[in-house]
Amino acid sequence: MSLRDAGGSNMAHPGTLMTRFDWVADHYSHQAAIVDSQDQWTYEQLKQQADAISDLIVTDGDSASEPVALLLGNGPRMIAAMLAVLRVGRFYMPLDPASPPARLEAIVEDSASTLLVTDRENLPSALSLRDHMGSLGALIRVVNVEQLPPCAPDADRRPAADPDGFAWLLYTSGSTGKPKGVLQTHRNVLQYVSNYTEGLRIRSTDRYALLFSCAVNAGAHVIYSTLLNGATLCLYDPRRQGLSALPEWLEDRQISLYASVPTLFRNWIQHLTPGRSLPRLRAVMMYGEPVYDRDLTLFRTLQAPGCVFVNRLGSTETGSTLWYFAKQDTPSCGAHVPVGYPVAGNEILLQDDAGEAVPAGEIGEIVVRSRYLSPGYWRLPELTARLFRPDPSGRNVRLFHTGDLGRVLPDGRVVCLGRRDFQIKIRGYRVEPAELESALLKHPGVKEALVLGRVASSGDARLAAYYIPADGSPPTGSELRRWMVPLLPDYMVPSFFVSLAAWPLAPNGKIDRRALPPPGHERPEMDAAFAAPRSALEKEVAAVWQQVLELEPIGVNDPFLELGGTSLLAMRILARLFDRYRVRLPLRWLMEAPTVAMLAKAVSAAITEREEGKGTANQNGVPDDTREAQ
Repeated sequence: MSLRDAGGSNMAHPGTLMTRFDWVADHYSHQAAIVDSQDQWTYEQLKQQADAISDLIVTDGDSASEPVALLLGNGPRMIAAMLAVLRVGRFYMPLDPASPPARLEAIVEDSASTLLVTDRENLPSALSLRDHMGSLGALIRVVNVEQLPPCAPDADRRPAADPDGFAWLLYTSGSTGKPKGVLQTHRNVLQYVSNYTEGLRIRSTDRYALLFSCAVNAGAHVIYSTLLNGATLCLYDPRRQGLSALPEWLEDRQISLYASVPTLFRNWIQHLTPGRSLPRLRAVMMYGEPVYDRDLTLFRTLQAPGCVFVNRLGSTETGSTLWYFAKQDTPSCGAHVPVGYPVAGNEILLQDDAGEAVPAGEIGEIVVRSRYLSPGYWRLPELTARLFRPDPSGRNVRLFHTGDLGRVLPDGRVVCLGRRDFQIKIRGYRVEPAELESALLKHPGVKEALVLGRVASSGDARLAAYYIPADGSPPTGSELRRWMVPLLPDYMVPSFFVSLAAWPLAPNGKIDRRALPPPGHERPEMDAAFAAPRSALEKEVAAVWQQVLELEPIGVNDPFLELGGTSLLAMRILARLFDRYRVRLPLRWLMEAPTVAMLAKAVSAAITEREEGKGTANQNGVPDDTREAQ
C-alpha cells in the first residue's frame, strides 16, 4: 500500500509533509523506516525522535522566517532533525560536515540562521563554526540532538506549517562566486513525491537505497519518496563503505529502488560478480549527469528481471521535470539517452535566445512551465526575477529558464544536449565556474582564471583550471590545489591546472574557450621530485593510479590529491585493487596516506595477513578483519 491508496489522498492536494508523514507513521508504526550500518528505526521510533528534537528547537525568541541549520552526519538523526524542523512549522538548511569550514561559514552567514542543530560527533565543528563568525556567531544558538529533554514532547508548543510555507533551503554553487540558496515549499515537494510514487509505483514493501547526501536535492527526493510511502530507507555511504562492497550490499539489503549519479553506477556495476542476481531490484534511476548509451548497455548486464532504467532531468529549482523509462530489451536510441517526457504538473518549452519557440527538431533552451517551481533564491530577488518569469497567459503558473539545451525527437521525447551557460555538473553537483574562479583569484600568484568542465575517457566530468600567473614565479598546480582544498568541497577542486601566458581570443575579443588546450596526460608539475616504482607491487599499484587518474608517469611519492585525486577516484582505485588482490582497504588510508609507496605497503600487509590466516575468510575470500569500510 502507498499514500496514493490512502482514502483517495493525493500528495498534490493541500497539506504538509508532516501531515503525510504522521499518517504513514500511524499506519506503519512497527515497520522499518530507516536502516543503516549501525541502527534500524521503525516509523514509531523515527516519529518519537523527531518529536523530541522538535522540543529542542522551539523557543519564543526564534523566527520562523529564518532557516534552521542542520550540521549532522548522513544518518537517522539527520533525517529525524529534518522532520523535527518541519514539525514546528519552520524550514531547514542541511549542511554537509565534509564541506570546508570556510564554505560552511559562508552559507550560514548568507542564510542568517541563528539556530544550528548538531550531534555529539559534529559538535566541535559546530562550535568552531560559530566562534569563527565573530559578532554574527554570537547570535547563533547551538543545539545537540543527543541531549534530549527527559520530559515528554509538548505538542501545544508546535506551530502549524502552511502548505505554501518553506520546507527547506538548499545551497548550490553560485555564479557570483558564492553559494546560492534555493527554497522549496511543502506543496511542491508533495507534488514531486506524488510523481515519484506514481512513476515508480512505490509501495510500503519497497526498500530504497540512499546513496546521496541529505544536503542535496536528490537526497531529499529519495528520503521523502520513501518515508511518505511507508517504505524502508536503506543508507549506504560510498565514501566510507566503498564501491566494491556495494553490489553485495544491494543484494543483502534486498534493495528494490536505486538512484545515483551515472558516475557511481558505472563504477560499482563493473564489480558485479558474474552470476550474482539482484532479483528485488526493479528500478535504477540516474540523477544529475549526462547519461550515455553505454550506461544503458551496462544496465542490461544486471540480472534483475523486470527492472527498468530511468533517466530524468531536473534541478533544485524544479524537482524532476522529465523522465524516460527503458527496459532491458529497449533498443539503443543514439549516443545520448533521452530524458523523455514531462512529468505530471509540468510543460516543457524549447526557446531560442529571443524567447521564441524553436522549430521542430531544432535545439533550444529547455524552459519549464509549472505551478510547482521553487519560490526562488534566498535573498537574491534580481536573480529570481531573471530566471523565474510569469507566464504570458496569466495562468497560475510560472516559467523557469533551466539553461539546459534540448531537442525534441519525432515521438515527443526530449534529448538534453548540455548547458547554454558555463555551468558544469560534477558527480550530480551543480558547479558554477565563477565560484571556483573567485577562489583561484584570491591566490596572490594568479592574475586571471577560468574553469571548464572536461570529459575524461571514462566518461566522467572533471574540472580544468586555466590561469594566467601574476608577475613573478607562477604557482604550481600543487600549490593552487592546496590553496583551494580548504575553501571548496573536494568535487569542486579542479583535477587539472594549466598555466597560460595569454588567453586565446576569438575575433570579437572574447576568450575562445574552444581554443584552450586540453589538459595533458603527463604528470603535472609538482613540488616533489619524480621517484620511479621500485618493486613489482609498486609498479602494479602505480599502473592502477595511472589508469584511473589518466596521468603518467606517476611517482611512488606523488601525493594523490595533488595528482587531481578525488574521493570518487580513490574509491575506484581501491575497487580495482580489490579485484586484483582481494583485499579491501578503507578509503581513509588512501586519503590520509596518499602515495603509491604507502598504498603498496598497505596492500602487502593485508595480503600477508590473509595468507597467515589471521582473519576468517568470507565468501569473497577476504578476511573479516580486513573488511573495513572504505
